[in-house]
Amino acid sequence: MTKYFTAEFKLEAAKLVVDQKYFHSEAEKAMNVSFSALSRWGVSSDWNVRVT
Repeated sequence: MTKYFTAEFKLEAAKLVVDQKYFHSEAEKAMNVSFSALSRWGVSSDWNVRVT
């Protein structure tokens, strides 16, 4: 079954990495999502964030 996430949820995940300096692995655990999900959403520790 495919999971669907709201734009607000994706933004919260992005904020963990960008604003709170979480590592991807920490954000994955905190938000219960995979690394690939964060990557698809454009969440990057190099400060490039585009939430789609």
